[in-house]
Amino acid sequence: MNINLAVDKEIPDADNVTLSGKYLSKVYEGSFKDTGKWCKDFEAFTKSKNFKLENLYMWYTTCPKCAKKFGKNYVVIVGKVNPA
Repeated sequence: MNINLAVDKEIPDADNVTLSGKYLSKVYEGSFKDTGKWCKDFEAFTKSKNFKLENLYMWYTTCPKCAKKFGKNYVVIVGKVNPA
């Protein structure tokens, strides 16, 4: 697993990467144990938009403790896509 962090400028001595291409995203809410269901749903969502999924990224907007405190756990799935 790779962990990517968004930054405003290049970080010295780090492997700085810029993502480019076409991306599709969808927001999910629920327990982290639902990640597998979300991924399957996202694949179907991608196909319904006539795209082929090339790569998948997940953005957890809160940590598990914060999700429990606020009562919501939003997760954004971002997929790099190509025309089907």
